[in-house]
Amino acid sequence: MSSSGPLEPVLSLRGITKTYPGVRALNNASLDVYPGEVLGLVGGNGAGKSTLIGVTCGAVPPDSGSVELAGQDLVGSGSSRTRELGLSVVHQHPALMPHLTVVENMLLGVPAHERPSFSDARAWADRQLREWGYQIDVAARVHDVPVAQRHAVEIARALVGNPKVVMFDEPTEAFTRQEVATFFEQIRRLTARGVGVLYISHRLPEVFEICDRIISMRDGVLGTAAPTSSLSEADVIGQIVGRSVGAIYPDKRPTAAESRTLLDVCDLQTASGARGSFTLRAGEIVGLAGVEGNGQREFLRGLAGHDVVSGRVLVDGEAVSVATPSRAAGSGIALVPQDRVIEGLAMQMSVRENLTLGSLPSVSRAGFISNREESRAVAGSIASLAIKTPHSEATISQLSGGNQQKVLIGRTLLADPRVVLFDEPTQGVDVGVRADIYRLLREEADAGKAVVVLSSNSSELVGLCDTVLVFSRGQITRSLAEDGVHETDIAEAAHRADLLTTEVDHDPAATTRSRSGRLTGFLAGDYGPSGLLAVAIVVLGAVAANQNSLFLSTFSIRNILLLMAPLLFLAAAQQVVMLTGGIDISVGPLAGLLVVIASFYLVDGQNLSVWITGLLLMLATACAVGLTNGALVRFGMVLPIVATLVTNVGLQGFSLTLRPTPGGAIATRITDALTYSIGFMPVSVIVGVLFMIGLERWLRRSRAGMSIRAVGSSESAAHRIGIRLTPTHMLAYLLSSVFTLLGALCFMAQTGVGDATAGVSLTFASITAVVLGGASVFGGRGSFIGALLGAAFLQVLQNAAVFMGLSTAWQYALLGCLALTATALYARVRRTDAANL
Repeated sequence: MSSSGPLEPVLSLRGITKTYPGVRALNNASLDVYPGEVLGLVGGNGAGKSTLIGVTCGAVPPDSGSVELAGQDLVGSGSSRTRELGLSVVHQHPALMPHLTVVENMLLGVPAHERPSFSDARAWADRQLREWGYQIDVAARVHDVPVAQRHAVEIARALVGNPKVVMFDEPTEAFTRQEVATFFEQIRRLTARGVGVLYISHRLPEVFEICDRIISMRDGVLGTAAPTSSLSEADVIGQIVGRSVGAIYPDKRPTAAESRTLLDVCDLQTASGARGSFTLRAGEIVGLAGVEGNGQREFLRGLAGHDVVSGRVLVDGEAVSVATPSRAAGSGIALVPQDRVIEGLAMQMSVRENLTLGSLPSVSRAGFISNREESRAVAGSIASLAIKTPHSEATISQLSGGNQQKVLIGRTLLADPRVVLFDEPTQGVDVGVRADIYRLLREEADAGKAVVVLSSNSSELVGLCDTVLVFSRGQITRSLAEDGVHETDIAEAAHRADLLTTEVDHDPAATTRSRSGRLTGFLAGDYGPSGLLAVAIVVLGAVAANQNSLFLSTFSIRNILLLMAPLLFLAAAQQVVMLTGGIDISVGPLAGLLVVIASFYLVDGQNLSVWITGLLLMLATACAVGLTNGALVRFGMVLPIVATLVTNVGLQGFSLTLRPTPGGAIATRITDALTYSIGFMPVSVIVGVLFMIGLERWLRRSRAGMSIRAVGSSESAAHRIGIRLTPTHMLAYLLSSVFTLLGALCFMAQTGVGDATAGVSLTFASITAVVLGGASVFGGRGSFIGALLGAAFLQVLQNAAVFMGLSTAWQYALLGCLALTATALYARVRRTDAANL
């Protein structure tokens, strides 16, 4: 459609202004999106596009102005409400929780009225993805699917239902050319249904191909939207950078035939199977191309020491080692990684620190950093790279994406490597910054460095590189020299080679690897550690019984189960907090305090009303502690371990004040009820097991449970899809304290009296149980079944140690070693599982 279409826009922004300390991100910004049109929004990094998206979708409150969707005011609505009203957003960095499955991410990110029942969720998610042309395993964790598929999930989720407007923020960054073409067909289907589209991208050829109108943005100010047919790329580039821009790519200089060979790669092969050989002469830039997933990225990372490799690498005629990243760096080979946030930059450190992090020896004297040398190096990099930063001490996270990329490149070059490997050097940066980076890469090559560039952008390779090596099925299938470097040649070489190499030799080890992969995949899941623990419990029990036949007596088993009962509930308490990425080291002292309170009320000689008063006081105390912990973490911005340490100390002090010495016997009727058994099985354990099973179902099959896992998996992504972070954290800490109360009831039946110090050891035991059960200390991963079996294993181990004559010191040492081993094992298995995809 053209701008002369419908008179009434479906999305209208008027006079939006947003100011942050020292920066006006939006300055009286206005635009209209009409039904059935694609409006392209272009602008440099730091122009204000992200703030505009945040204001439009309700995540960022504007200082002034209005946002209307089909006549409804969106200001202050929040992300969830704007989604329900018909505004969907596809974020540049998918708002997905990596530890949740594809179907769980789909469920959490759509309006409530669009969600199916949990029994139909998988079929629903698969249907939604297939409707838009995507075939993805919906049961897989997002962490374990390729980057392009994550973007596909983000897109399909945004299109669920009938949105009135869809905003796409750099949606094609991870797509191949064919995937871009398919995606554009999807956009055309949307506009044919009358959906308005706001398309934000740095890729001008794509903007000109898909957009009806284009509007530019610079320094928080929106220009006037104009029909695409009335603009040229040069016009738009000039609007973006505020000046006329000539050639984006620097001139290539003919390479002299006698130029020396800087880099000679001979039969390099990575553990993943990528292999190849090539040479690079002084003054040349070599590009790596191919359909995504054909080995070019693995080859590049192997050359930088990030993968196990075989073969030979020579730098300036000298054989070097690339066995590890540090050895490669020591040999003069440096990698500028694809993901600057995850692999490249220390986001909480300053621009100065990030720039010099890779070249500390050159700015140090006698082991100490020289302020003069460091300042000179930093100032030189900021000036030569034109890094826009308030000052060198600004936190790197405050900079725009393009300037962050410049800092990453500057840090690499300050280390003065002889070979520089660039993995998608201009991904997510605007056209002005791209021109700066292209100029810089050419200058480095001209200065005598070996430059290798991997890019999914064929036009970038054509404009920048002297030679392009095309990968297919893990190997270099064609080398395109300067005269033959054309986009059509790259595409033809990549796809034609793929057709010619479809026959694969039978690998006799394939079946073994497949079985190994299945085992690794199982161990990497939430229930893999549970399986290991179940086997360990059986083995440990058999060993203990072989040492002493009384270990499996009815009395011994009942005693193990009784001692396990309180730990079940405290493990549940620890698990619910750890899922959010927190920790609660106050559970033990809280259990002790609750037993102390019980010792004043739940005693013989008191009537029922006193007992009820005591129970209510225990519940109130537990809730108060949980809410205090949550408030310290969320409102006080205190680290969870510090917040709960403060509570830990305070609770112990209060307990000792109430009961300086143990006393106050718990009523016999209460202890008898809490230790009542059916055969050898205590009822408290039966209740505890059923409780843990119920919690596991709640965790997987309820929105509240999934929200807790989502927050622990990725707070930023959870926030962007409308999950309320503070209530979720508060709920987790509140549940932790309530579960601790249940554990304290079982615990007081064991102690029999109020003892202020009795519960202290339960904190360590609860943490160990959930770690053994497979929980991630960073949040998002874990299961209550694993915590259940972790608690069971600890109790079996403790009793087996007694039967085998191990001292208490050995028991603690063994527990600590097991916890560390389990953490390392699960982390290693999960990394291996992800790497094998």
